[in-house]
Amino acid sequence: MTMTEAPEVVLEARELQRDYLVSSGFLSKPRTLRAVNGVSFSLEAGRTLAVVGESGCGKSTLARLVTMIERPTAGQLHIGGVEVGAAAPEELRTMRPSVQLIFQDPFGSLNPRKRIGDILDEPLAVNTGLDRDARHDAVIAMLERVGLRPEHAVRYPHMFSGGQRQRVAIARALILNPKIVVADEPVSALDVSVRAQVLNLMMDLQEELSPSYLFISHDLGVVRHIADRVMVMYLGAVVEHCEKERFFARPLHPYSQALLAATPSIDGAARSRHVKIAGELPSPFDRFEGCAFARRCPAATGRCRSERPALRTVDERLVACHHADSPSPSLRPA
Repeated sequence: MTMTEAPEVVLEARELQRDYLVSSGFLSKPRTLRAVNGVSFSLEAGRTLAVVGESGCGKSTLARLVTMIERPTAGQLHIGGVEVGAAAPEELRTMRPSVQLIFQDPFGSLNPRKRIGDILDEPLAVNTGLDRDARHDAVIAMLERVGLRPEHAVRYPHMFSGGQRQRVAIARALILNPKIVVADEPVSALDVSVRAQVLNLMMDLQEELSPSYLFISHDLGVVRHIADRVMVMYLGAVVEHCEKERFFARPLHPYSQALLAATPSIDGAARSRHVKIAGELPSPFDRFEGCAFARRCPAATGRCRSERPALRTVDERLVACHHADSPSPSLRPA
């Protein structure tokens, strides 16, 4: 029997936390908003981790931490073996090309005054020692990789469709051959007819260039198509984390079940599944003695309201629910 080599871990977060001080009015003390609360995960080379949850759950804040736009308030973030919180500014500058970002809005993320060729040339000019001709060749090669033609290099962003602009944004993110690409809702602004094309392009480029994707989305239909693992966040914390197949076959956390039940489906059996949750997402300023989801959970008990559930292993996944291993059908979609 031959031992297989463990995949390289390109990103590791340990109890990651990000707080913001928010003014609450004249002569009042600022309040602390905990946008990311003790998040731990790892990302392996060439794999895709999808981060899902409602608006306000901390997905985009997590993206800013991973892309080193902001530093964590507490915890550790290791990228390429370097701890970001302890890194000097010069060290962070040399690390940033290895982590790139694809934005949600392909038009807003591209400079309307620059030609596409110049937009793709700029990262190469700033971060590499390539001469002008070599950079031009790299730009043309990347345009062709994302399904665009060489003559598109002299055009401006407004001359393209939304799907083509997102192809340009993907090309810009990958032209430095980064180890990690953070994709923050990269297809939510696109027409339904082109979403699959862009997702398939990202998967083809991952197979060819081997970047790791941290894919942020609220659309579980998209996540099912592209992800290897799924991490569900609620109010800044992880409530479930597992392989994609296990998640879509049988989510254990009531919040995960509600998200999956709300996903549109042409399958009649899937449409019949319904997990009712009441109310809106609580304020991130609130502090809870017990589970943050207890106010909305249909299966919450007194223990849920008084004791915070730890993230623990149940059925080969991590889940933060006191009743995740309960046989009660009320905790699972029918």
